[in-house]
Amino acid sequence: QLEDEILPILKELESVPAPADDHEQVLRLRERAQDLVEKTLARLAEKEAEEKNAAEAEEKIAVVTKRLEEAVAAVPEIRVETQDPEEAEASAKNVEDTIKRLEDELQALEALPTDGLSPEQLADLEKTKSELRDRLDDLRRLRDNLLDRLRGLLWWRGEKEKVDELVAPVADKLAELPQKYADKQPFAVAADDVRKADALRQQADETLAALEAARDEAQRQLPSVVPTIEAQIADLKQKADDGKKVLAELEQDVKQGEALKQEHDDLLGRIADLEDEAIGVRRAAQQDPAEIARLQDVAREIEAKEAALADAIATHPLVHATIPDNVDVENARQRTGQVAALLDEQQGNVAAQL
Repeated sequence: QLEDEILPILKELESVPAPADDHEQVLRLRERAQDLVEKTLARLAEKEAEEKNAAEAEEKIAVVTKRLEEAVAAVPEIRVETQDPEEAEASAKNVEDTIKRLEDELQALEALPTDGLSPEQLADLEKTKSELRDRLDDLRRLRDNLLDRLRGLLWWRGEKEKVDELVAPVADKLAELPQKYADKQPFAVAADDVRKADALRQQADETLAALEAARDEAQRQLPSVVPTIEAQIADLKQKADDGKKVLAELEQDVKQGEALKQEHDDLLGRIADLEDEAIGVRRAAQQDPAEIARLQDVAREIEAKEAALADAIATHPLVHATIPDNVDVENARQRTGQVAALLDEQQGNVAAQL
């Protein structure tokens, strides 16, 4: 284009004879030549600037492309599903720093002059900016996910501590019951555990409710720990079922033991009354055969009840407890036998007198 404009002027200057006959024509040609030189220099400067812009654009595109590749390569190393709050916090910070760097790069690309860029360079520039925007969107989502994860992990750190403090003592008490009563325990120990049974059942139910509430909150805060909480719930439910079964059996044992004790105590009362009456008969100045016979009937009735009590103890033993310490059927039988022997003696004496 410059040749088309300058060469005709130069040829025209060469055709002017020297010394020139037409001084004005020479001046006009010189002015035109000077004007073209200035335009040419301006165009050259403009061309040089365009080439510089193109070079800078290519260099910038190359730099941004490399940084994009580095950002893409770094993402797989970030564990969004980490269970460590410190790791999640550090990862979120690293991603945020990367976002800021790429935002600066995008701003720089947006500010690049496009004069002098070829269509191919313009296409590359737009492609790079588009890829950069897409990557920024991905990184922002990743950052937000990491921050959500961090919030959930911090919630779980505090919640887990509360849950563990709540569950551990109840779970231990429940688990202890089947182990404790694998062998029979003294009746007094069983009775003491029965007195505590309702409170333990309530603790178990309240603890299970707290675990279920924590699971429901975890669905929103940190779904990845839901299986952990559900495993705790299942474990506590099993221990509660096993413990409550033992408690129910203990309650039946205590009820049965208290009934045996009551029957035993009633027999002891009747034996004591029989002993007193037998002694009275023996000391009486005039012994009454009918009274002796009546007392013998009472002794036989008591002996029958003692046999029934002994049979009940033998055939229906307590499951987890021994019988109450002060239930001694053999001692009661001995006492009744002694009274019966005394009455038989008195009856023999009366018969001899007759």
